[in-house]
Amino acid sequence: MYYVLDNEGKKYQIKDINNFFQHLIDFHTNQDQEADNSLHEENGHYFTVTEVFFEKIKEFYNSKNNNS
Repeated sequence: MYYVLDNEGKKYQIKDINNFFQHLIDFHTNQDQEADNSLHEENGHYFTVTEVFFEKIKEFYNSKNNNS
């Protein structure tokens, strides 16, 4: 299971890390796949997609899919 804190500091469980990560790539990164500091909403939780947040999600994704 993968957990992150939303903008209010509330714990949120990511149910499908593959879909979550792909959505961030599709809608919350620039052409170089760098976080664009936009706001992502999911199930009433809001996340600012910073580079630190994006890299954390990427690590979760890679660990699930055995990528480096």
